[in-house]
Parts: sequence; structure tokens; C-alpha cells
Amino acid sequence: MLSRSQLVFKLIDILGYPLQNGVAFPNIKKIKDVPYIPNGDSLHSGNIYYNPYRVKDGNRLPVILNIHGGGFVMGDKDYRWSLSEFYAHNGLFVYDINYGLSPKAVFPENCNDCVDALNFLIELAKEYPIDLDRVIISGDSSGAYMATYITALAFDDELRKSIGGHEIKIKPAALASFCGIYDVETLLHVPVPFGIIQDTASQLLGMKIKRDMSNLKDAPLIDKISPSQFVNENWCPVFIVWTDSDVICIDQGPAMAKVLKEKCKNVTTFSTDGLLNNHCFHLIYRTKEAKRCMAAFIRFLKENKFI
Repeated sequence: MLSRSQLVFKLIDILGYPLQNGVAFPNIKKIKDVPYIPNGDSLHSGNIYYNPYRVKDGNRLPVILNIHGGGFVMGDKDYRWSLSEFYAHNGLFVYDINYGLSPKAVFPENCNDCVDALNFLIELAKEYPIDLDRVIISGDSSGAYMATYITALAFDDELRKSIGGHEIKIKPAALASFCGIYDVETLLHVPVPFGIIQDTASQLLGMKIKRDMSNLKDAPLIDKISPSQFVNENWCPVFIVWTDSDVICIDQGPAMAKVLKEKCKNVTTFSTDGLLNNHCFHLIYRTKEAKRCMAAFIRFLKENKFI
């Protein structure tokens, strides 16, 4: 039986699918279910997208490791095919991944899955024309959390060791974070309908969080779980997106952007608002604000010479 948070995020996936997918791009080659851990589990695989016509005269393509959202408890790489084709159309090699979902995979197991997928790019580079010096990690919602946390691990080896994180063999060249979670404890105290955030956090942490949060301090690694605490001057360039109308990741984007601008050398922000531009608005590519957001992301990539 699904928990209430699993049910909510499953409904979001189902209802959002026709809006977030359906825009296809020409000449995109897709290879499905390429495993980054050879255990036969579909949660440890990814889909590849790229445009073969972008590969000319022996050049190698920049890579984007894309991590789907779904509240840590739901979601699937196959729900991001239009986004992946958009990236491939603009000259990126895309590895769009699944990872272990809560409550089966608790923090930091899901992070280690994503690190394993990042490291697997080394193997993909033996078969595909990709440039491991131009690896961008990206994600939306909980996927943005994962992408941001992996970036924190990549540039803070003490943090990585303290949580039992897997070795990171590729340093990300950039982070692109869309409508993400960055301060878990702060978000837990924001009143979201149906107690969805608290229920999700309970599954992510592997313990029941009380409604009054009185036992939150007892959660394993709770002092390590928020990536906003671990931003430092060594971070790669960051593109961060939020909407002031977000009903899930309330106020997370502006607070994280402030931290990034204080500590990082290269930060680009994009924000919007309005009822129709809600959580992960960028996925509905037909809308004006989604197109404006993704055009800004492509400019970010060009200005930083990733494409």
C-alpha cells in the first residue's frame, strides 16, 4: 500500500506526464535502460540521449547527468524524455537516471546511487563520444537536491567520508538545480498540506518524524543532510532556478541563491512567479516561462563554454 506522500507524488507523475512530455526533437538517438550498477535493478539504470549529427570531426560532447524528482519516494527517468531530448537537441549527451527510492533506500543510499551513476560516465566514455571535463549535474525537485548534494560531496571530501559516501571519480564542471530542496530542516517546519513533507522526510530518514518535530534531532545524519550548509568557494559554476509561487519547496530557492552568491564565484539565477508557474514549471516546455528559463540555461552553458 502506498503512503500518502507516495500517492501524491505518483498522482503528480501521472497527471503531469502529458504536460511535461510530448515535445519531441529531431535526430535524437535514445538508448534505454543502460545500467550503471550491473544488478538487474531498473532503479540502477539510465536512458541515453544524444544527437549523432552533433558529433563531427572527432569532437566529444559535453554530458548532463539528469536526476528526476518525485519527493525521494516516486518518479522515473522515463518521465523526463522531453527534457532529455531538449538537452540532446542543444548539443549535450544525456544520461538520465533512476536511483533508489525511499523508504527502501534511505539517506545517503540514494546519494551513493547517483554518485555511482556519475562515476559510470567513465565507462560510457569508452563507447560514446563524451567529454568528461564537461560534466553537468542537473535535477528537479528532490532530483535537484540529489544533484546539489553530490556537488557538495565532490568539493568537500570530509563531508563525503563522514556520511560514508562513495568515492567520486569525476568532479562536476557545473550544477543546474531546478526548484530544489536545500535546507531539509527548514522545509520540515513549513506547513505543506496533508503533512506530505513530514511523511516524505520520515521515509527518506528511515524513522517516523513526529508532528511537532521533537525527535528530528535523533534522525541519523540530520546534521549532514542539508546541502546549503556545505557550500564552499571551490564549487563549480551553478545555475539555480526557483519560482516564488512554489507550493512544495517554499522559499528554498532564494535562500540557497543567497548562500551561493556569498560563497561561490560563478552563480546564475532564474526566478519567476505566478499560479501557472509553480513547482518545476520548467518541465512544461510549451509555456512562455519554461521556454524563457531553458533559454537562460542554454545561455549559461554557452557563456561558460560547455557547449
